[in-house]
Amino acid sequence: MSRKYQNRKLIEHQNRSELQYQKSAYWLFDTLAKGQLVSLAIAIVAKLRIPDYLQKNSKTIKELAEFTNVSPDALYRLLRMLASVGIFREINKIKSKKRRNRNNESKCFGLTPAASLLCSDSKNSIRDFALLFGLDSFNKATINLSHAIATGKNSFKYANGLELFDYLQQNKNRIDAEIFDNAMNALNASYVSSLVQSYKFSQFETILDIGGGQGLFLANILKKNPNQLGILFDLPNVIRRAKRTIWADTQKQSIVKINHSLISRCKLLGGNFFNAIPSGADCYMIKNVLLNWNDESAAVLLRNCLQSMRKGEMGHVPSPSQKSRRYPKLLIIETIMPEGNGPFLGKFTDILMLALTSGGKLRTEREFAELLDSCGFKILNIFRPPGKVSFLSIIEAVPKEQT
Repeated sequence: MSRKYQNRKLIEHQNRSELQYQKSAYWLFDTLAKGQLVSLAIAIVAKLRIPDYLQKNSKTIKELAEFTNVSPDALYRLLRMLASVGIFREINKIKSKKRRNRNNESKCFGLTPAASLLCSDSKNSIRDFALLFGLDSFNKATINLSHAIATGKNSFKYANGLELFDYLQQNKNRIDAEIFDNAMNALNASYVSSLVQSYKFSQFETILDIGGGQGLFLANILKKNPNQLGILFDLPNVIRRAKRTIWADTQKQSIVKINHSLISRCKLLGGNFFNAIPSGADCYMIKNVLLNWNDESAAVLLRNCLQSMRKGEMGHVPSPSQKSRRYPKLLIIETIMPEGNGPFLGKFTDILMLALTSGGKLRTEREFAELLDSCGFKILNIFRPPGKVSFLSIIEAVPKEQT
């Protein structure tokens, strides 16, 4: 092999290495530059209701700035950045370069499919979820993530003085609490239809939704199954908000249309699932709850479920029939963390749990099995929705003595 050939191969290798470095460096610079800016920018335009103003037609920066009482130049730069990632699009209405006005106030923007999801009245709107990323309390926690990494303790309490759920129960933080509840409703709305349609909830007579928030998911299940009963169980302040919103008879703009029949089939109970859980259901449903707690706290909740199941009473719901399965079934509806290095949204959610909660985390299938086994349950089946219709799985479990 000639020296000339060897030199050429060495140069080619060096060029490839340099190109790979440039690609990797560009990706890293790009990621660092976007980072939290994109989520914060989305929260800002959601709060300003920019997508709502653009629903019927495109508008100039001047019009949008007047509607929202913000700086025209700053707004243009914000929308230009979001347009670069597919949220909004800048529209050039003046084709002639000679007539083009260089003033940013005259520039127009319109909606894209992604921006349409931020409209407050669009189907499956995620506007309320986007607002969560604009809360000072939320951002203080993520900015102080290094504290959580260094200590293993959540940065929310470090930055805000209280644990997340204690913070949300404070009267002075009621706006944050409402935004949080609405964000969870928006998250529910994004997958509720696919889960209700794909899983056989009709097998149950009475469903107890533990930590069910304002009850959007339970309401949709009951709506599809007219002979079914429900119990919505959450903290008293959450239940009070549920009665004012989703379960209010007169709420005309509710996320799900609630009629009198639906309300009469469901009890709304306030309490603390770490103290006790109501009896009287053949389905104990825990959806997006366990990820908020460490294994010790999650075990308290699961053991309380087991104790309630063993009581086997029908005291909380006026059941038309006393027929119920001898041992109720436990449904855990959560994201299951996969093994390996592949991209997965849950890996980012898991870091949010690290920052926001006291030991909360996403669990692998093995971790769920070990946790349930330690609390007296055995997994019967794990239902994973086909394709990418939902990132949630349904774990079916029963008391060990039933198996």
